[in-house]
Amino acid sequence: MKQPTKVYISARFERRNEMKAVSKKVQSIGYEDVSRWLVLEEGSRPSEAVLRERANIDRDDVYSCDILVRFSDDLTPRKVPSYWCTASRFEETGMAEVLGKIIIIVGGNQSLFDRLETRIHVATKKELLFVLRKIQSLKLKRKR
Repeated sequence: MKQPTKVYISARFERRNEMKAVSKKVQSIGYEDVSRWLVLEEGSRPSEAVLRERANIDRDDVYSCDILVRFSDDLTPRKVPSYWCTASRFEETGMAEVLGKIIIIVGGNQSLFDRLETRIHVATKKELLFVLRKIQSLKLKRKR
């Protein structure tokens, strides 16, 4: 039996509820979402030990995925809140790059490295689903 392609969804933590909806759509077209950060219970102020555990979980999820999808932030305001600046999503993207994963950026360039030719860019969630369907169809054709 064929294993589904694994996707990791990366975004600013405050977009978690939005990403849960994206995850459902991604799963509905046949992908497995390995983004455990979307389903882990959150406390108001996690301890350093909990944060370390979460970092290990996120790293392992990135390692296990076939495709990393990162959502860019709207940087049109001159200043952004400091809590946007944790940059975990960029570190996840860097890990995926080094590991040779497919990387899809939703919403435009944010980091300098988003300009690498290995990155696939889409403007919207709708375009993301289109590209993921295309990747699936290419994989199916290649296996025949």
